[in-house]
Amino acid sequence: MPRWTTEARQKQSELIQQVRPWKRSTGPRTRQGKRRSSQNSLKTGEHTQLAKLERSLARSLGISLHGLRVPEIDYATIDSEWADFFRTADFEEETN
Repeated sequence: MPRWTTEARQKQSELIQQVRPWKRSTGPRTRQGKRRSSQNSLKTGEHTQLAKLERSLARSLGISLHGLRVPEIDYATIDSEWADFFRTADFEEETN
């Protein structure tokens, strides 16, 4: 991806201001399209279900999440532990 020079950035900004593509943007028109687009922010970022749950929990506990660092998670270990769990005889007996 090429780097934008100051001149190229200014030229692109002027072009966008002339064309104004947001004026022709209509968004979803059908009920299905509106429903699908309403879920866009829930896939990533601060609007994921987990993030909402974390903020809600923090509010109920009266703490701030601002500036906290999330620890790294070793998903491979978690996956292998779950795999071991599902291989146990107790689980197999419950499913039969």
